[in-house]
Amino acid sequence: MIPGMTPAPVGPSSYVDPYAAPSPAYASPSMAGGYAVSNQMAPAIGQLVGIEGPYAGQVFTLNGTNTEVGRELDKDIVLSSDSTISRGHARLSQEQGGVVVTDLGSSNGTYVNGQRLFGPMPIVPGDVVQFGSSKFTYQ
Repeated sequence: MIPGMTPAPVGPSSYVDPYAAPSPAYASPSMAGGYAVSNQMAPAIGQLVGIEGPYAGQVFTLNGTNTEVGRELDKDIVLSSDSTISRGHARLSQEQGGVVVTDLGSSNGTYVNGQRLFGPMPIVPGDVVQFGSSKFTYQ
């Protein structure tokens, strides 16, 4: 150490670069490595209202054109309290003016009105969508 110098602080710096690009106000998994449009700011395409299972009574808004559901924290709707839901379970997409549900190869299946999905299926308000053992009404 040089005499008369104070040691540099350890930890985050309080220096702010006046020429640096501003950071976004929120972080999104879809922003990997840079700025991107987040589903969080897109118009809602509907809601899932929990009717059975650990999410009964909870409301999840479907934002953007694609909403992924699963246990992993990078999903748009994280359902980590239900162990029957896969890490990447299903996707709800806006297609041709409606909403379509697609199972992403989940272990315990995705169901619409009690029918297991084996391909994309359109849904309408009032349909019951089930991921694992959790049931939701689409509104």
